[in-house]
Amino acid sequence: YEGGSNNLGVLFFFFLNTNSYIKKLDFSNAIGFNPTIELLFDFAGNLYGLVSWIGDYGISEHIFKYNMNSNNYSRIFKFGETGGHYFSGGLALASNGKYYSATGSGGKHSRGSIIEFDYNNKAVSTKFNFDDSSGFSSNGAVLHASNGKIYGITRYGGLYGYGGIFEYD
Repeated sequence: YEGGSNNLGVLFFFFLNTNSYIKKLDFSNAIGFNPTIELLFDFAGNLYGLVSWIGDYGISEHIFKYNMNSNNYSRIFKFGETGGHYFSGGLALASNGKYYSATGSGGKHSRGSIIEFDYNNKAVSTKFNFDDSSGFSSNGAVLHASNGKIYGITRYGGLYGYGGIFEYD
């Protein structure tokens, strides 16, 4: 999330057998910064993650792809105000083969949203828009439970105005 030559985050590989690491990428304002902790890995040698980025909507987020074989970094999807922003956790893999995350702001009601990332076609869609009654401003990573549902927490709103736990099926 921080560190590296720009103090905006760093991507590195850590080797348990030698207790050593290799820095692969310094995040920056130009490519994205403050990556979430959780990264996805595919068997083609790619890592996927979420970072903030300064762009068309001010500071927003995007999904990045880093190819470990070619050391190539690319943006594969950028969120605007309607898609949500301020991710507090990474992407969680669900039993349907798609990835989910929740945002702390943006979306239809400017209260955050639940997003779905389809790995196969690299498409992102908004699955739910938070509002005052459902709770809003997601806080932390979402969890895919054994019952097939996604769970997370919100900071505000809900029954008593203090946030709560949400469930998405």
